[in-house]
Amino acid sequence: MDVKPEGFVRRDEVRRVFAWTERLCVSRGWSYEVWTGADSVVLANLRTIGAARRKWLIDPATVAAVEPIAVSGINARQSTRSPDGGRCCRLRGPFVPGLANTPAPRWGATG
Repeated sequence: MDVKPEGFVRRDEVRRVFAWTERLCVSRGWSYEVWTGADSVVLANLRTIGAARRKWLIDPATVAAVEPIAVSGINARQSTRSPDGGRCCRLRGPFVPGLANTPAPRWGATG
C-alpha cells in the first residue's frame, strides 16, 4: 500500500514509484493499493503504524496501553465501548505525540 496526499499522485516521479511497487507486489502474488484523501485521523494513525519501525518515536505508555487490546483480539472501536454497549471514550489520533504536526517529506527535495 502506498499512501500519498491526493495532489502527489499526479506527479510523474510518484507515478513511477507506484508502478514499480505494483510490479513488485504482483510478482510476489500480493495485492497493491494507493490511498489518497483519507480522513485526517486515519492518516495520523497510518503515520503511527509507519513510525512503529522507529521505536524511539512511540511513547512507551501508549504501547503499554495498546498491547493488551491487541492481544485480546478486540478492535479499537470495541475497546471504546462500555460493557452496557455505550461509548465510554473517544478515540483520538495520533498515538505518536507530535507526529501529526510533522510535515511530510517533500518529494524531489534535496538537503
